[in-house]
Amino acid sequence: MAASYERSESRLSSAVKDGDSYVSDAATMAMDIAGSGPIATAFRSAAKLDVADTATYPNFSRRDLCLEWGVGKLTAIPLETGVLEFGKVTKDRRETTKGSEYKESSRQYRRTVFMHNEWKDHRSTDRFINSLTTTLESGVLRGRQDEVAAITAFAAALVGWNLLAGGFTGLGMVKYGPVVPYLPVISLPMGYFSLTGSSLGLLLVFRTNAAYARWDDARKQWGSIINNCRSLVRQGNTFFVDDRYPGFGAFRDYRRRVAAETSAFTRCLRCFLRGKEDEPQLEVELRRLGFAPDEVQGYMASSNRQIYALEKLGETAP
Repeated sequence: MAASYERSESRLSSAVKDGDSYVSDAATMAMDIAGSGPIATAFRSAAKLDVADTATYPNFSRRDLCLEWGVGKLTAIPLETGVLEFGKVTKDRRETTKGSEYKESSRQYRRTVFMHNEWKDHRSTDRFINSLTTTLESGVLRGRQDEVAAITAFAAALVGWNLLAGGFTGLGMVKYGPVVPYLPVISLPMGYFSLTGSSLGLLLVFRTNAAYARWDDARKQWGSIINNCRSLVRQGNTFFVDDRYPGFGAFRDYRRRVAAETSAFTRCLRCFLRGKEDEPQLEVELRRLGFAPDEVQGYMASSNRQIYALEKLGETAP
């Protein structure tokens, strides 16, 4: 590395020793210009090279370093005497990123679907206490830090003004007079709060209705799955008119096998929704349905059991 430049905001927090940064750590790593990494590739090809994701780019020797410092994107531009490299923080691992930069950098790493562990935490009665104790770590607070700071500063200035102008009542219920009595006390009429209270009430009702609608939609989807499975078994009973069954397992004909595989699909889907703690119950139920031990192991070893169940159902034929 011949030269480098780094903005002060790109460093870690002040708790880290001075001079420690991505640039200083990268300077200690020797890169082979004849290698297969992005810098060598850009130099040999004499063309600009974009590393869209440092975590997945092949033959990238500084992957761990980029993950440590949150550098998610790099661009290499070949020059006459070397390669110019510049990058951007896309995943925040620092205490200095805030506002829109933090919101954009953390967006791609947010989960959009609640899974088993998230639902358990959401239903837990300890969530309220945990939310209170981790308020300063909130991503919403990080993303709206400037706005919150401005409102807090204005509120603090307003309280300070009224303390000077109107006095205050101490913890012992003793009234203290104003320090500057000729200053006017700043206050708002209670009518403003009465008007906004109705709006807040409507907002809470809308959010409650939206939450109930999501629950009701999930229940309708599950009911639709049950009805479709019943229709599938009924159509299978109509289609498989031959009682011959050259297959294997504890099934006397294809109709019973189709019914068992349809039931296996619903149970695999239930296990996916409930999580790993439901797997022992699923294995017992698959055995009760009549599947052979190797078939049960096939279901249990599958990474996506409900899709595996549909695949086995599609393979069933006279």
